[in-house]
Amino acid sequence: MKTAVARESLPAPLQPLLGYEFYALDQTKRPREFRLPPNASDENYQACLNTLEDLAYDIKMTLEALRTVTLEQATKQPVRPERAVYVAETSSNLRPQADQLRRELRQHAFAVFPCEASPATGTAYREFVANQLGQASLSLHLLGDEYGTMLEGETRSAVEIQIEQAGLIARTGALRRVLWLPEQFTPSEDRQQRYVETLLQEAANEPNTELLRTSIENLKAYVLRKLAEVPRPQASGKPVGAPLVVYVIHDQRDAEAIDPIRDCLISVGHEVKPSYFHGDEKELREYHQESLVQCDATIIYYGATNALWVQRKLYDLRKAFGLGRQRPFLAKAVLLGLPLNQEKERFRTQDAMVLSVAQGFSAAALGPFIGPLTSHS
Repeated sequence: MKTAVARESLPAPLQPLLGYEFYALDQTKRPREFRLPPNASDENYQACLNTLEDLAYDIKMTLEALRTVTLEQATKQPVRPERAVYVAETSSNLRPQADQLRRELRQHAFAVFPCEASPATGTAYREFVANQLGQASLSLHLLGDEYGTMLEGETRSAVEIQIEQAGLIARTGALRRVLWLPEQFTPSEDRQQRYVETLLQEAANEPNTELLRTSIENLKAYVLRKLAEVPRPQASGKPVGAPLVVYVIHDQRDAEAIDPIRDCLISVGHEVKPSYFHGDEKELREYHQESLVQCDATIIYYGATNALWVQRKLYDLRKAFGLGRQRPFLAKAVLLGLPLNQEKERFRTQDAMVLSVAQGFSAAALGPFIGPLTSHS
């Protein structure tokens, strides 16, 4: 495709094909053709090389697929299917990152869906997405500053529809859904801000769903690691009867204040990992990250520090999935301690339950946190 052409204007045999676009849209959304052959001084030089690479690699893969079919017919032995990944359509500003993900997945011999052009109307689009997702073991959804385009007859973007359809399949256990946000997220419109806030509150704790807020390189590493795993029955990974582990994140100044919290959790049968502050900086960082990945639940103690510190620790909980965490936290809490001030009284978050021991510690104050753990003990 040397320039943008309405899909319905293409010859019928070409309409369902994805094609290779040798053009880019400028800031005014006008198509600018790549010069062929490309020149290093061209504005879209690297994009042109990437598209040429995709075309060449897919020719190679097509030839190998034809040989595989011939071998299967000759031996009558079914060839083991490739692991398949659904890389969702995304907003225009994230398209280069999505294309790069598709490129690297294909180079690692994974089948990538969608493998044909999507319909332009809402009802047909939903059916198409469900069919393509049904052939994948993992789906990737890139969320950025823009809300994305809406299809004919729809009030929600294609990005949102794909996430919804993937969630329906993920709840059955037939798909792992991965949602990704960049570390620097500055939405360009209110509806994107509202939608992402809803995802942060709800989707991150849905079955077989991970929400990662990390770099695109960390996302690639995480996805390849997940795809390399041998499928196995769901299990907690803990020996029968092993205590649940609660990671208590606190500031050094609050080391004594968490003593009654630790004693209470231990008294009901849980293992407590506190924060540490003395030792090699690298070892302290690795301990913090490993505790986020391995613990069953976590408490962030909001005592001598401030709200910004607490928010940074909440971000750490989200990043734990990018570090290798595979299951939701059984419980997450921000525990308000002394000194009581207006900043604490105004503190609110949807990322964790907010409890208070500012009037004095009691086991009852931890009841909403301990409850979910008791049901999993």
